[in-house]
Amino acid sequence: MQQSVLLALVLITTHLSAQVIPPGRQVNWSDALLSYDFEVPLTEVNVMDFGATGNGTTNDHPAVINAIASLDGNLGYVYFPPGNYLINGTISLPDSAILKGFSPDASVLKFNFGGTPADCITMIGTATSAFIHLDAGYSKDSIWIRTDSAFLFNAGDYAEITETNGSWNDKPAEWAENAVGQIVRIDHRNGDTLFLKSLCA
Repeated sequence: MQQSVLLALVLITTHLSAQVIPPGRQVNWSDALLSYDFEVPLTEVNVMDFGATGNGTTNDHPAVINAIASLDGNLGYVYFPPGNYLINGTISLPDSAILKGFSPDASVLKFNFGGTPADCITMIGTATSAFIHLDAGYSKDSIWIRTDSAFLFNAGDYAEITETNGSWNDKPAEWAENAVGQIVRIDHRNGDTLFLKSLCA
């Protein structure tokens, strides 16, 4: 009798925890980044050269911040040799800096803010232009979008499409506005219609 009850509970738990996106809402990610050329940094700075200890007890945050600053906005790796790095402050990471360790289990970043809520690593960018309104074509798998501001775009441009959160967003937060979106590349323009290019082409 006990085995039957246990089996029933396991089946119920498995059923409740399963989350499958319906086929009609799934996206084919096989093309993602196939045509994107990643620039490999030629510069690497070692956090040890800026005073990091990696002993797990000394606050290595100042050393990490100084190592990032030494790149002066240029593309580069910030390297963490094997060790346990205690970080007592947020690491603000510019788009030019890449954190690099020896291996996932050898270079460990251990954040401790003393019970104060804070972000471990922040990466913040700024939009370079204003958003425009789309009139049509913004459904899933569409290869075109229509807007009376199409003249602002050229072939090869990248654009971000964002969507206003729906009624599902029952706990609104400023940082999570327009949570649904997509980055697209413009193939060509015809009047008020922008035709989109597959990112693998």
